[in-house]
Amino acid sequence: MKIEYKFALSASELVARRKNGKVLLSHKLLPEDGVLALDEADISTLSEGQILEAFNNYIRNIQDAVNSTQLREMPEGEAQIEKDSETGDWCLLGDVLRSVVTWQESGDDSPGEMVVRVDDNYLTGKEFLALIADKEGWGMRIEFMHPNRLLNPPESDLETPEDSEPADLFGSF
Repeated sequence: MKIEYKFALSASELVARRKNGKVLLSHKLLPEDGVLALDEADISTLSEGQILEAFNNYIRNIQDAVNSTQLREMPEGEAQIEKDSETGDWCLLGDVLRSVVTWQESGDDSPGEMVVRVDDNYLTGKEFLALIADKEGWGMRIEFMHPNRLLNPPESDLETPEDSEPADLFGSF
């Protein structure tokens, strides 16, 4: 599936739809591709020209990212995410996210919940999904490996389902 992107020459070439407190802007000829999500409160303060400029800058940034041969990864010891001071939402600082899936016990009799540890932050499933929500429409590749390998991941070995067997982490007893 190939995604296409088109700059808008005027605001009349944009279509807007509302979803979950966001205004989703796209080109009317490609309504499913290159969707810019703006907060409803923010868009009301922008002129048509500013909205058009924001959309075209977004498309330009996408094209630059698609044509780039490198992903932005934060170095070890540097934060990969930060909390937005106004909204309190977590925000990605790069294109690569090193994380560990773990379990957080609750203080009561409930079983606890799965959390994703990024740096020294423990994000609930809901917080993690909110973190990556800004990447809606982007592809995502998830590779599972030992946490010690996150900075130096092993090469992938392409296998067909017929060749593949579940990993035996415990060996035979």
